[in-house]
Amino acid sequence: IGLGQISVSETSMTLHHIYGIPYIPGQALKGITRNYIINEYFEGDEVKAVKDRDFTDIFGKEGKSLEEGSVGKIKFFDSYPVDNINCRMDIMNNHHSKYYSKEGKLNDTESPKPIRFMAICDTSFDINIAVKKKENKVLEGNLATEFKNKNMLEVTVECLKMALEYYGIGAKTAVGYGYFK
Repeated sequence: IGLGQISVSETSMTLHHIYGIPYIPGQALKGITRNYIINEYFEGDEVKAVKDRDFTDIFGKEGKSLEEGSVGKIKFFDSYPVDNINCRMDIMNNHHSKYYSKEGKLNDTESPKPIRFMAICDTSFDINIAVKKKENKVLEGNLATEFKNKNMLEVTVECLKMALEYYGIGAKTAVGYGYFK
């Protein structure tokens, strides 16, 4: 997470501003869970999702005023490594750097330019989400048909697990990074 952020090196990684360790921001966990639910249960249609009461109870919704918008009832906390942080250096190769920087034409005369980046592997993270007990109701909207007799927290945990396992989180998921077991 944070591969494209401004950094003193060619690439970056999201590090905690106090502890200096890699972590997963709660907003990233919320984002992939939200995206997963939209894609899997609302046919990728965000407008349809925002009209669903269960979805807006979990994630909230934007509005022009406080009366129109709402805050999601599920809280996603920052996630930190449990034990050892296993880092390794990896590379990505830009085969056409002149072409991408608009300094040349696309051809096979350039040599690959390796760009180094840090990758976290074989590291467990402590992931926490929460909801107030009185707000953790059994679903009643469109999601209720998919998750019979399950409450908001159960559904969110299940969807977060699926999102991490099948969608991944962070940069370079297309080549296998960011997937959880």
